[in-house]
Amino acid sequence: EDLSAPEVSETKSIGYGYGTFKQKSPNLTWYGNLTTEAKKEKILFSNITVGYYYRLTQQYCLGFGHNKLLKIYMDDKEIWNNDLDEAGTLVSEYNHPSFFGDDNGINASFLFYDGTQTTSDQHLINNGLDVPPYKGVSYLVFKGFNTTTYQPDNTGFNGYGINSTAVQPGAYVGTALALKPYSFLIKKIPSHPELNQNYADVNGECNPAFIIYDIMTNKDYGLGLPADFIDIPSFQQAAQTLFEEDFGLSLIYEDKFSCRAFANDIARHAGGLVIEDAINGLIKFKLIRKDYDTETILSLNEDNVITVDSFERTTNQDLFNEVKVNYTNKENNYLPGTGTYRNSALRFDRASSKQSVTLSFPFITSKKIANIVAAREATPFTINLASLQIKAHRQDNLEVGDVFKMNWESLGIKDVVFRVQKINYGGLKSNIMII
Repeated sequence: EDLSAPEVSETKSIGYGYGTFKQKSPNLTWYGNLTTEAKKEKILFSNITVGYYYRLTQQYCLGFGHNKLLKIYMDDKEIWNNDLDEAGTLVSEYNHPSFFGDDNGINASFLFYDGTQTTSDQHLINNGLDVPPYKGVSYLVFKGFNTTTYQPDNTGFNGYGINSTAVQPGAYVGTALALKPYSFLIKKIPSHPELNQNYADVNGECNPAFIIYDIMTNKDYGLGLPADFIDIPSFQQAAQTLFEEDFGLSLIYEDKFSCRAFANDIARHAGGLVIEDAINGLIKFKLIRKDYDTETILSLNEDNVITVDSFERTTNQDLFNEVKVNYTNKENNYLPGTGTYRNSALRFDRASSKQSVTLSFPFITSKKIANIVAAREATPFTINLASLQIKAHRQDNLEVGDVFKMNWESLGIKDVVFRVQKINYGGLKSNIMII
């Protein structure tokens, strides 16, 4: 009864993830079936109990959706690897009762359910639990070995001989009074027939367009919107561009959230915007890229602009010459990493020659992508930009994120490209808009 297990809490959320992510704090939903055996050592002429061998059944809830289990870690040390990247219900065994030395390791079999299961776990039922299939949720059950012939390769501990119909013993979890924590490497790529599935998996990570589409349409943990509410072509185009850029994201999310805020955060990582089409009301995903032709974009001037209400430029005093991006480094056990962009040509009349700004992009797991994003985000921090607010005759095809070319002779603005940050389209009885 002194064995300390991870906390079981009915208030802990079920996580959901995308790409390839490390589940470091799985939700322990049930444990029991505890058995012990005295560990004895011969001291002088007597066998003295110096501790206990523990066996325990554990059930871990790993997340919503159809997930693949890639690796299992115990105390952050890898104990199992799914080399084939197989899906479905996995049954495997791990025998290393002295992994951490002195009989302190693990000796177990486990069953992993990937979220598509339709039947309940028989081992839990055999232990008297009335459990549902938990369809739509992936989980894992650690238990003892099934075979009658198995004996652990550990002279200090004699295993159980049982048959498959009996109540099976729990997994051997060592001799320590505190269970070592488990963590899991999981992969999830959502499937949506409305989009080209060839673009979903980006080198093991998830295409941001698929993440946003999933959170918009999923009925279990998203908004549950019908596909008719989504501008499918805009998501398809964004998905193709991001795939060609090798831009994928990986994450595990376990906190309360707003679907809209979450979608906007994914779009921020990808360098895009989630907006509502002003004409048909459909939700669009558009990437902000320098993919326009200055000769063909909309031109605004004295002919269609009524007034320029404000105009200003940044100065060097507003700038930084170094931009850092904090990300999650998958090459370093998913610990924090930093990508950097420096504009060495930028000089200041300040006491310090280097002025740095740090941004957070935790869903990026590649240093290459982190450096690319640092360079992308550097534009407003390292370059003198102009901003303005204008009243113009309504341009129905102009929306947030679009670019236009501006000419206004009295302010010396000639063929300057601006990108729209905000629009007020005006009322039904007025054709004047504020940009």
